[in-house]
Amino acid sequence: MRQKKIKGLLPSGQFILGAFLPGVFLFFVLFIYEGFHVQQGISFSGHSFLWRTVSFGLVNTIWYTFFEFLRPIIFRLKLTSNWGLRIFSVFIGAQITYLLFNYYWTWTEWHWSSWWLMMGEYFSVMVFPFGVLHLWKGKPKVLSPSRRLVSIQAANGKHELVLEHQFLYFLKAADNYVEVHFLSKQGMHSELMRITMKEVLEQQVDTALIMRCHRSYAINPTKIKRSRRKGNKLELDLGLDFHIPVSNQYQAAFREFFDSVDSPQEREIRHK
Repeated sequence: MRQKKIKGLLPSGQFILGAFLPGVFLFFVLFIYEGFHVQQGISFSGHSFLWRTVSFGLVNTIWYTFFEFLRPIIFRLKLTSNWGLRIFSVFIGAQITYLLFNYYWTWTEWHWSSWWLMMGEYFSVMVFPFGVLHLWKGKPKVLSPSRRLVSIQAANGKHELVLEHQFLYFLKAADNYVEVHFLSKQGMHSELMRITMKEVLEQQVDTALIMRCHRSYAINPTKIKRSRRKGNKLELDLGLDFHIPVSNQYQAAFREFFDSVDSPQEREIRHK
């Protein structure tokens, strides 16, 4: 089983891209590409072209690294959307760069026309790194049919769990948390994550991997051994002494699921 748990505030490669790519790409545009007719040679403050471009990249890297640590905390406060936070980070990065630029040219560019020009150029440069970041986050995983993966990332970005679908049994909701129950090398294990059941299901690229059966439960449908009906109530037996209820609103979906995967003989066994 491939299981990945990321502790602290480092959610994934997304953190590394968000922290380092903007500063590295800014250095590339200024020093390698020499974009925006950037002035070379010694600045009024006595600093070389290389020193200035390296410092622009380094200062931006420091800012975006700090922002990536801060972003989950701000996002948890629900003050704005994720894209709103990104735009805010770019705006602050532009102000820091403008101040450093004026330091190198002894504040001779400290006027509105220079500021507007800097804002336009800086935001245009940041289109590429944050475009890459967006594609990285939104790129669907190509999963092997024999080793399909289930990935669950907590709403605050602090915790991620990735495991093979065949080892997942069920999920149980508890307010704003979800207990993920799966089979590990040490036996059955449960992982508590800060995320709602709705958000877990929305994260799944393949919606057939997890089926919701109750307000408080979702299951791996491949683990169903049999179903039992008690009056108008339906219960799923997943084996290992796990019996999961199915509420009325989800029973039709499970009848369709059984009809699609079972032969008549298997269907009879399941419903015993």
